[in-house]
Amino acid sequence: MTGAITMEKVTRPELAKHESSILDLVFVMDCTGSMGSYIASATDNIRSIVEEIVVSEKSDIRLALVEYRDHPPQDPTFVTRVHDFTAKVSEMKGWLQQCQADGGGDGPEAVADGLHAILKLSWRAESTKICILIADAPPHGLDPNGDGFPNGCPCSLDPVQIVREMAEKHITLYSVGVEPSIIKFNIHICENIAQYGECSTNSACGCFHRIGTNNDTGVCGFLWPTCSRLLRCNSSDNSCPQSNTVCIPHPRWHDLPQCYPVAMI
Repeated sequence: MTGAITMEKVTRPELAKHESSILDLVFVMDCTGSMGSYIASATDNIRSIVEEIVVSEKSDIRLALVEYRDHPPQDPTFVTRVHDFTAKVSEMKGWLQQCQADGGGDGPEAVADGLHAILKLSWRAESTKICILIADAPPHGLDPNGDGFPNGCPCSLDPVQIVREMAEKHITLYSVGVEPSIIKFNIHICENIAQYGECSTNSACGCFHRIGTNNDTGVCGFLWPTCSRLLRCNSSDNSCPQSNTVCIPHPRWHDLPQCYPVAMI
């Protein structure tokens, strides 16, 4: 049985022309119980990122935060908690101090609701718009096993459609998966795209054709990782001894087969 969420190919929206000195940045974070061992590190890193941006950039920066958990009866506390854009770093830090990992119920969480909430924020038309999603579980409707809402979000929110709307509004989305169990949902498959060809609105990404598979199919990933992160595939069968890696040719290693971290795809 397959999940309720389906994918279809659509025309890619045109890349936005942003005013680089104006930045609207929102963090969307899973605050369920399973994030307990990660949430302190996540909030600390968000604080560090915010401080670094403010110090290094001569920009007009605004910050927002969206916390999400799940729908009742999986979680009775809240589905989303939204903090709209502020120019005050101290206010952002205050929101982060209030973040606690609790509840959640089943495996998948209200990812769709969290992303939908950012569409309603007070984005500035002329700004560079960035959303960073921090999560350890997929949205509802991908896999019925262990999903309290196997047909998808109970509010009928479709995460695929939401991401398309984000692209149309020129909001760039970055996803940070903090648990190996969701890595399989982060892989972006590219089809009928040339080796290292453009596969994303992020020009730093390219299509890697997997070793031993149809040359028309690959995975979309970052073209320029630090070389030390790449290890050679086993020469006998092009397999990878490391978990959560795939064997692909990579331009930084003269097209030789390398074990590429799936977390960077």
